[in-house]
Amino acid sequence: MTLGLDPIVLELINSKVTSIVEEMRLVLFHSGYSTVLRESEDGSAGLIDAQFRTVATSKKLPLHFASFSAIGEHLERYYKPEELEEGDVILFNHPYAGNVTHLSDTITLMPVFMDGVLVAYTATLAHKPDLGGAKGRTLTRDLWEEGLVMPPVKYYTRGKVGRDVEQIIAANSRIPVETLGDLRGQVAACQVGARRLRELCVKFGTDVVVAGWNDLMGRVASRLRGAHTELPDGA
Repeated sequence: MTLGLDPIVLELINSKVTSIVEEMRLVLFHSGYSTVLRESEDGSAGLIDAQFRTVATSKKLPLHFASFSAIGEHLERYYKPEELEEGDVILFNHPYAGNVTHLSDTITLMPVFMDGVLVAYTATLAHKPDLGGAKGRTLTRDLWEEGLVMPPVKYYTRGKVGRDVEQIIAANSRIPVETLGDLRGQVAACQVGARRLRELCVKFGTDVVVAGWNDLMGRVASRLRGAHTELPDGA
């Protein structure tokens, strides 16, 4: 637990980060072009700290974010923290470069800065109905038969969309309008989350907010360890 943190402030931070990811989730699904995202709601939104620890995740399919810390093990091979800027959005689906599921699930990751310091990332993961690859029920035999493989790339740079990235994605999808529409919805969700997080940091102070979610993560870890010790041997 973080010493000296007002418990009322801590609860306010807890409630706010929860509401931020829920607002991101609503933006993600309401802006979706494909029925997979708009109606089936096969996607998630979340907030990750600068060390790639999950601070909060939306209630819909939280399993998507269970291993998001894996992103941190790979991202620096492509972009070091000092290469990231305000307004950047990283896009990828490579299962061996930080993605936790499969090629159809694309991840958008947006760094959030306060006074030039990286404090967190807003992130979404959403299933795409078509990114190329074998059609229908064909059993794929390797990664490349599943569809377009994207290592981490800058989809947005300083707030500007990378048209070349969109053109490559569109050329590899049978339904490019829906695919790009869903991706832009993911970016919009990240942008909303980043804006709300900056507002939170302005209100309470960045140090207080970071200390607050460190405390919250510590409490969750403590409860989980306690639950594990109560399980009988062989459970």
